[in-house]
Amino acid sequence: MADDKRWSRADRIGFVGLIIAVIGVVTALLFPEVRVWLHLQNPDTPPQVTVDVPQQPPPTVIVKPPPTKAYVDFDHADINWDQKSSTLQANIYFSNYTPQFAPNTSANALVYLVPAQGGIPTKKTEEKYFRSFEEEAKNEVMHSTLSPQWSLWGSIFLPNFNQESVDQINALNKVVLIVGLVRFSDDAGNHRKDVCRWMQAPFVETKNPTFHLCEVHNELVK
Repeated sequence: MADDKRWSRADRIGFVGLIIAVIGVVTALLFPEVRVWLHLQNPDTPPQVTVDVPQQPPPTVIVKPPPTKAYVDFDHADINWDQKSSTLQANIYFSNYTPQFAPNTSANALVYLVPAQGGIPTKKTEEKYFRSFEEEAKNEVMHSTLSPQWSLWGSIFLPNFNQESVDQINALNKVVLIVGLVRFSDDAGNHRKDVCRWMQAPFVETKNPTFHLCEVHNELVK
């Protein structure tokens, strides 16, 4: 009995499959795209691109400091009585109480002998004589740029001041009244400070006697 050398159907299918497999391997080796498609190789990593973006400097913030404020006010007054001429002299001082310069400082004041009740002038009397001062004193007679903690001063005079005037003060029927105003400027603007003070009895011819605030006209007007 002779051997049957013909291939069976299964042998032929297996052989064709082997041929296809060999072709696939060869193709994969020759073409990288096929290996990637068959998940046999990871795709190439894309090149990293570095973009240099110039940094902008932070915005400049300008902070404007608040305006600096000066404050000028009545400091004290020295009292002198010239009996020969029957004249009372008051040397008055205005001081800058702050660490700020106070340019364009000008001041004026007048001194009066006014009625009192128990040695104290009434509010009505204070108001009356301040209005008289505003009518009489048209020009500021002292002018300066005040440095911090410095003062400017001037003299004002009250005529017809005699022994009778002194007796009325000591009897608490009259008082010496100083009224005035001071103007000054600073970084915040222009200002006006009203001044009204009365001298405590008994009458003493001395430096820096005791003065008290009036009920009116002691405020910073602007």
